Amino acid sequence: MPDNSSRSVVAGQPGGRIRILFLIPSFKTGGAEIQLLSLVRGLDKSLFYVTIAAFYRGNELDRLYENTADVNVVYLEKKGALDFIFLRRLGAIFRQGRFDIVQCYNQSARLFGMIAARRYRVPAVIMTERTARLLYSSFGSRIYLFFEKFALRSADLVIANSEAGRAFAISRGVRRERTRVIYNGIDPQRLSITRGIDSVRADMLIAKDAFVVGMVARLEALKDPFTFVRAARSIYKKYDRMRFILVGDGPLLEQVKEFAATSELGDSMIFTGHRADVADLIKCMNVAILTSQRVEGCSNFLLEAMALGVPVIATRVGGNVELIEHEKTGLLVSPSSPVDVAAAIERLCCDAKLRADLADNARQWVDSRFAQRVMVSQHENLYLELTRGSSSAERRADGNALRQDTDRPFRRMHLLDLPVDRITVDDCIGHFSKVIRRGGRCHIVVINAAKVVKARTDVELRQVIHAADLIGADGVPIVWASRLLGEPLPARVNGTDLMERIFHESVRRGWKLYLLGARQKVIENVVEQLKIKFPGIRLVGFRNGYFSSIDEELAVVEIINAARPDILLLGFGTPMKEKWVQRYRERLTVPVIHGVGGSFDIVAGLTRRAPAWMQRSGLEWFYRFLQEPRRMWKRYLVTNSVFIWLVFNAWRRRIFCQHSRASLGGEHG
Repeated sequence: MPDNSSRSVVAGQPGGRIRILFLIPSFKTGGAEIQLLSLVRGLDKSLFYVTIAAFYRGNELDRLYENTADVNVVYLEKKGALDFIFLRRLGAIFRQGRFDIVQCYNQSARLFGMIAARRYRVPAVIMTERTARLLYSSFGSRIYLFFEKFALRSADLVIANSEAGRAFAISRGVRRERTRVIYNGIDPQRLSITRGIDSVRADMLIAKDAFVVGMVARLEALKDPFTFVRAARSIYKKYDRMRFILVGDGPLLEQVKEFAATSELGDSMIFTGHRADVADLIKCMNVAILTSQRVEGCSNFLLEAMALGVPVIATRVGGNVELIEHEKTGLLVSPSSPVDVAAAIERLCCDAKLRADLADNARQWVDSRFAQRVMVSQHENLYLELTRGSSSAERRADGNALRQDTDRPFRRMHLLDLPVDRITVDDCIGHFSKVIRRGGRCHIVVINAAKVVKARTDVELRQVIHAADLIGADGVPIVWASRLLGEPLPARVNGTDLMERIFHESVRRGWKLYLLGARQKVIENVVEQLKIKFPGIRLVGFRNGYFSSIDEELAVVEIINAARPDILLLGFGTPMKEKWVQRYRERLTVPVIHGVGGSFDIVAGLTRRAPAWMQRSGLEWFYRFLQEPRRMWKRYLVTNSVFIWLVFNAWRRRIFCQHSRASLGGEHG
């Protein structure tokens, strides 16, 4: 293994790139380590100069990190828990590196990383949160966790890999507006299959027709491997062709082996230890299981199994409930319940159709939401956002103006925990023109009061909004709230107004449009009206918004791609349209996608828009209520009340913070 301990951090000139230091205790085989490797492999090295510092060397992933192109790996050579000499080496790295961003993983790295970053005045400090509750492994860990919570609170940003992790960070005193959720992204290299299923099974002396149930995990108390063994013990005699495999190492490995031996599982239970060919092992499973006991972040194993088409069973804890929709993309069971786990295994063993349906749904779900590209892109956008206030960082980013222009060309702010771009309808049209001309991609989402409230309880909707390329303020109340909270938006970007501008621009610029949504008669009427009102409009296809199966949805995606539209107008309601786009975004080749909700009904003449004065006054919702009082009264009464309460609370916190700063300033004066 090469000696990297003395390698200069600034070997080679970073040029105009943003300098990032990732700090982590070690490169052992764990969730944080795997995801950091995926992140640094995917980062655009023409934009970011990457250094990784690890406290310890001599772990399973060392070689993979060292062999990653254009990544500077440094070992701090920490010798043990009480060795603090490594801090001198850490200080030298900070002095030489002149980093723009430091991102810290896991407890000790977060504590020492924050101290060093503040000492050497790093402009932006990011902490990662990959669990959802306090984990005490020793007395020393209690000390670290006590002090580390102050490091979390001082960070410019805390990135969690699940909503459960975000809630945990907030419970430890981190302000909500300083938190983000970025789910794990699957590195394609980890899904590489090197051998056939029969060959892998033969090596483990497993028959070709055996039903294999497996788990990949670090064998520690949090993963509760004993529940896996107990579940196997309760059913293996009923199914003589059933086999169970545990893949991974850890402190409990020998205890679990001993427990399996006393359970008389014999050849039915196989322990592989640490393996590099994880994808091959997962692919040979008929069912993948994760028995996490009390907490789980965003499991790499579950995502990889789902991506490889293996049906999954997981305990209903932490981030598992965000990855798996029960009965659709997998099965959720109670934690620490061998009976529930065994029942789920038996159900899948006896129902081949259910296994196939869960596997197909899960594969599509993971492909659309948990790709490495999505995870890396979200990190890159945050890095650009964090460094935009630094003149030096801005100069480094100047050479990448084209990328910023296509990915995020407008200033983004956060309002009530959701991102919003400072844009107008004219800005959108101009950006669409660039995207279409350059062959880029743009999904625009517009938010109103109802969507703000809905996103607080709908995790998937919130993630889609955060991942959108452009986010506009649909409702006047959003604009009013932005002014009240001190970050005024320039104007509303009403979805219907934007749709009508797109119709005009289709005639003027020759943009090709595809319309998807509404009932068949409605969409046919829309097409007729558009041809009358906008002579020369280029409609390359249309379809109603009703599907009988996922296969039919996939067929429609292919039809849309074959039509080669410049813009797809999607007439589904919220949150269906946002989730549909996210599900098929990687498959769609359309440059611009705009969800127009119920606006097709307006074009067809089924509903009418409020008068202009009501739109300007923020009373459009009231006009709609008058049209459909029975259907809309509850939505507007509850939703608007919650929105007003959210704005009031945000305003109150802002006033309190201003008062506190003023008081402190007076004392120091």
